[in-house]
Amino acid sequence: MTNQIDINSSLYQKLQTIAAEQNCDLRECLERALSDYIDTYGDCKNSDLENLNRSERAFFLSVAE
Repeated sequence: MTNQIDINSSLYQKLQTIAAEQNCDLRECLERALSDYIDTYGDCKNSDLENLNRSERAFFLSVAE
């Protein structure tokens, strides 16, 4: 399956640099980057929500004092 996306030139340049350093083609580099992002997305999202919940609890506890 082939899809086409537009990315800004700065990001494209960074991907090219990484691909050259890793000795892989641009497509493989992009697939790895997206895969890593998707794999960690849930963990980051849950961590952000946990931090927000802690902050909210701390705020309400300080108001109650």
